[in-house]
Amino acid sequence: MLRDDSALGFVDFYIVPHIGNAEMGKGAQDVINAYASVLDIRAITDDQIICVENDTVTIL
Repeated sequence: MLRDDSALGFVDFYIVPHIGNAEMGKGAQDVINAYASVLDIRAITDDQIICVENDTVTIL
């Protein structure tokens, strides 16, 4: 049961995972192609994470 939603809205960008994934990569790329011009998108592979420290965003 969800008891705390304080992390929702934590970042002001959209995360698109699975870039390069054999099964879901095409769908991820389709999302990027459709929305990159209007949304701030950060795309990551299945081996990456997004680290947010204060105002610094790093893809590792």
